[in-house]
Amino acid sequence: DNRSKNTRTKSGTIKRRGSDTYWIIGVGGNVVDDDGNPFKKLFSAPLRWNVRPYPTRLTVERSLKNSFSLESAFNFNTYKPIKIINNEVGRAGIFLSLDVNLKNSIGRDGFFNPYIVYGAGGTFRTVRIIPIGGNLNIGFGFNLWFSHSFGINFQSIAKFAVSTRFPRSSGNYLQHST
Repeated sequence: DNRSKNTRTKSGTIKRRGSDTYWIIGVGGNVVDDDGNPFKKLFSAPLRWNVRPYPTRLTVERSLKNSFSLESAFNFNTYKPIKIINNEVGRAGIFLSLDVNLKNSIGRDGFFNPYIVYGAGGTFRTVRIIPIGGNLNIGFGFNLWFSHSFGINFQSIAKFAVSTRFPRSSGNYLQHST
């Protein structure tokens, strides 16, 4: 019976014939821009971007129907006292986030796969008075596939703190990942 045989998809993942779903596991890094002005001076990296030198992001993604996929992402980072954090310098701390995002592919399968991402999550930041908070996410990204089973992902997400000052809270920040 041909229906029970496994086949390879364009991305190289193995799936059952007749199925449009597959899994993607990702390990990478992230950058946190939490300077208190998330949409100003976007490329002032030396003063505002917090980056760790080793893998700090783990993702698990499941494809769904009609060019959608569901992503779960865990991120770790640290705040350095030489960086601007919510319009202040001299604060150090830990950053953790856990997000569940829906991705909508806007391109065709192939080498370059752009998408829009939106979802929700929670963030733990020791540099804030209330360290735990929820956020709503919106952003964009793309995958570059170098083979059937290896690719690189680039993504930028604006994270809006769920608070009484939504959407203009000081808890808003940007997160970039690869």
